[in-house]
Amino acid sequence: SSVNGVTFAPHEYGLMCAAASSDGRVSFLSHNEDDTWSVEYVNDNSLGVNAVTWAPFVPLANAGGNPDEGEQQQPRVATAGCDNRIRFWTRSSATGSWEEETTPLGHGASHTDWVRDVAWAPPIVPGVDVVASCSEDGTVIVWTHKDG
Repeated sequence: SSVNGVTFAPHEYGLMCAAASSDGRVSFLSHNEDDTWSVEYVNDNSLGVNAVTWAPFVPLANAGGNPDEGEQQQPRVATAGCDNRIRFWTRSSATGSWEEETTPLGHGASHTDWVRDVAWAPPIVPGVDVVASCSEDGTVIVWTHKDG
């Protein structure tokens, strides 16, 4: 199967990259201390994945504005699929596996053809995720989600 897109994670997660494939999987490659690479796979959708993007790293802070030493933001990605959808995945802090997020970004808008690319915006507004996707249907949709 063809690999349709690849992107590196923010450096705070270490040397990691994600690849989108026409077999419907997303591959997560992680560099190990012994100079080898480990690979994890997520089944996104059966029609294929065209692109993947990492959420920007945003340091977590408690109410006092200081980072909480026990807390770390979990890696997140968004994928663009041949099933006309974008999906969001988070690496679970409990299990270490990638889990699909159930809270969608945006409401009412959707693509009617293959989603060709997806991009996560830099964290300009605290607590707000902004993601853009473009499709074979000729549209660009900007998705937003506020925490809380």
